[in-house]
Amino acid sequence: MVGPYLPPGVVSEVFVYASGRREQVYRAPLPSEGPEGFVDGAGRRGLVCMYGYFVFEWVEGARTVCVSHGRLRGARMLLWRDVSIDVEWSAAGLTAFAQRWVREHLAKFMLPGEGVDDARA
Repeated sequence: MVGPYLPPGVVSEVFVYASGRREQVYRAPLPSEGPEGFVDGAGRRGLVCMYGYFVFEWVEGARTVCVSHGRLRGARMLLWRDVSIDVEWSAAGLTAFAQRWVREHLAKFMLPGEGVDDARA
């Protein structure tokens, strides 16, 4: 018998409870969009990307990013204006920063021993 179809990025694994009970679970990757370029109202170039519904907006030359909750298109809720970023201004740099930042942020809400990496990690 062929197993169930899993969408790309979804991983099947067995979770074992402290009692020894085993259960099959599925982990899915955090959603992402971008990166994309933009020009703001003042004519400044910037980059924006979304990872795990955290949107990172970075104006060229700035040493900080704005972090919002939402998606690239549609309404966003501003969370933090001045999150320090220490990588060279590039789409790849912003993407790597966003993924690292989200994993570190979500780790604050995990119980000891729980992982925060998504299925792609």
